[in-house]
Amino acid sequence: MPLPVAHTGIGIACYLSLPQDQVKKLNTRKKVFLLFMFACLANIPDMDFIPGILVGQPDLYHHGPSHSLIVALIVAYITYAMTSRYYYELENKRFLVALLIASTSHTLLDYFSKDTGQPYGVPFLWPFDQTYYISTASLFSDVERSSEPGMAFILSLFNSHNLIGIAGEALFVIMIVSTIFAVRNRYIFLKKSIMWTLVSILCAASLVVFAQYTL
Repeated sequence: MPLPVAHTGIGIACYLSLPQDQVKKLNTRKKVFLLFMFACLANIPDMDFIPGILVGQPDLYHHGPSHSLIVALIVAYITYAMTSRYYYELENKRFLVALLIASTSHTLLDYFSKDTGQPYGVPFLWPFDQTYYISTASLFSDVERSSEPGMAFILSLFNSHNLIGIAGEALFVIMIVSTIFAVRNRYIFLKKSIMWTLVSILCAASLVVFAQYTL
């Protein structure tokens, strides 16, 4: 499973993918809340750590039903229903699609991650299918952490292995954001679009090399 860096990056990318002429109509409070909402949607499945931490077993409920694509779709639609009127400046379809991508991205990124702890992978179709699925090719490293409760669990996250993982996730985030900037500027600022495309390609190549030598 990736650290919050990659997940949050997808949330930011979803925010940036919205039509800029519509986003500019939002006041500062709406913009900040919108960005925060996308980041939360991209990370919310990992909130399943909380009940485990409360009972002294952090991993007890991790990678459970919250990592289902079915649950992610439901969460996205509920979020849309609760916020679409507040964000009336945004085109409904584009807003909904961005929410769906942010919400489902967590499960998809975890699917393409190295997993060294049972259950391996994610329950894609829970509750209709209890099977856990994981890709044979990993883009992200696993997270080294202790199963001890309390501060021992939190402190165990700070280690060299996870630091290397953050570097790989940073490359992934830069690649995604660069691609969005390249597409956004393709008609108006061609030179900027080419520059961002080159950055994206460089990060993609670096990520492949990084994955080859670290996973």
